[in-house]
Amino acid sequence: MKLYLDTVTGILSEDSNRLPLRTIGAKRGDTLEIELVPSTALTGATGLMVAKEKGAYSGAAVALDSAWTAPETEGAGYLFSLSLNTEEIAALFTGEKA
Repeated sequence: MKLYLDTVTGILSEDSNRLPLRTIGAKRGDTLEIELVPSTALTGATGLMVAKEKGAYSGAAVALDSAWTAPETEGAGYLFSLSLNTEEIAALFTGEKA
């Protein structure tokens, strides 16, 4: 999945129209591969991609990737690999079908 980040407004979008991203669909247990393309070069950037329970704005993440890969060419994005197969995610679905 390719996402675009407007470094001025902070808006994250999934297409060149730059409409704000509302949701990301993914299947529990999969790995979500994300290429994050900033609108301007980010000098000395560090990356962190997290997923949290809906409505939980503080506290621990249910999925985390801090081992991102910086772009090798201009215009390319930062690569994240977010595992959706964590104990924290499984705990959110306790009592539901596997």
